[in-house]
Amino acid sequence: MNRPLRACIIGISGHGENHYQALLQQIDKGEMQIRGATVVNRHETEEQCAKLESLGAEIFTDYQAMFARLCGKIDFCFIPTGIHLHAPMSIAALRAGAHVLVEKPLTGAIQDALAMQDGERETGRQIAVGYNHMYSSSTWQFKEMLRQLLGRVTLIKSGRLEFRLDNYYSRNGWAGRLKAGDCWVLDSPFNNACAHQLNLMCFFAGDAPDESALIESVQAELYRGNNMIESADTACLRIVTGNGIKLYFYTTHCSNRRYNGEFEIHGERGTIAWREGKTFFSAAGKPCEEIPILIGLATTEEIVEQVKRKIAGQDAFFCDLKMAAAQTICANGAHESSLIHPVPKEAIIRIPQQESVRTEIIGIDDAIQQAFQEEKLLSEINVPWAKPGKAVSMKEYRCFSGGAEGNKLNPLHQCAAF
Repeated sequence: MNRPLRACIIGISGHGENHYQALLQQIDKGEMQIRGATVVNRHETEEQCAKLESLGAEIFTDYQAMFARLCGKIDFCFIPTGIHLHAPMSIAALRAGAHVLVEKPLTGAIQDALAMQDGERETGRQIAVGYNHMYSSSTWQFKEMLRQLLGRVTLIKSGRLEFRLDNYYSRNGWAGRLKAGDCWVLDSPFNNACAHQLNLMCFFAGDAPDESALIESVQAELYRGNNMIESADTACLRIVTGNGIKLYFYTTHCSNRRYNGEFEIHGERGTIAWREGKTFFSAAGKPCEEIPILIGLATTEEIVEQVKRKIAGQDAFFCDLKMAAAQTICANGAHESSLIHPVPKEAIIRIPQQESVRTEIIGIDDAIQQAFQEEKLLSEINVPWAKPGKAVSMKEYRCFSGGAEGNKLNPLHQCAAF
């Protein structure tokens, strides 16, 4: 395509600011033209709206009205919105003629992801999911290196401590929620802030260079430390893939500190560990050595460049719906496996911090570190309040309807209505 891509955007504040800035960069380079923006909080974003209008955009307060006006007149849509809005907005954008860059995680429920795949087939347009690591060449090189050094991969584990204050949950109407209206959100560390790590584990476990693993089963333990939310803020997952690889994932928003996470990948010939921004390889009888390849992290601007290459039919580093859906299946499986258990009050402390309050589960940092090292779930290392979940099969999994908490919730919306 020789002419600039005709673009639109839904949301320009919060995390949408990153997409807004990437869009402006594309306009400055002469590679995009802005045709429309959906903004529900113009009173808070007057400067950005005026800028877009000066560049030729029409501002809407409803995305459906924008697509009705611009149908057939747009090529690209940025969608940095809430989890429950990803599917309906993306499908509407596809039907209006646009390729889509939608924020991570893909959706709250696997049937929404499948509806998005149907939308791609129906329209011939593509959806890219904004998992930043997946658009970096070094991430793909890292996966190739795994096979070269380790042979067959047998186990992958990852953990991340990422405490959140109360104002994180009060920033919008869906944070910490299981549903928003009739739509599944399942907001949690493993289905939002720390979903990057879970998505990467599924990708590294995939046999093909450009595929994530199929998910065979999930066993999880879900906990709630902060009583102002309804979803989980602490979790551990044991996942088995179709090719027999075990994945262990540990995460919490109720930690004492922030720790950006680590990976260990075990294989027939040794172990690769990534932590503190360094990568190490160790094998039996050989000294541990630092190796140069790291897991990459692309900016939003770099993601857009890779997406443009992909929709132009060129080779690109890209996270498609099938890749991203593996994380969604894991998240759904976690809720199928486990109720969300409130952590006892005596194990909780509340600490004023940065004009808000931080919830801490006493000892959770050490408990997660021990579980990580021993490759066990929290109930298996005798954490006194921990409760085991059941292992659930995820073969041919196509519909989430509430999981273990389902009897407390309303029936699921039908994605075919999008």
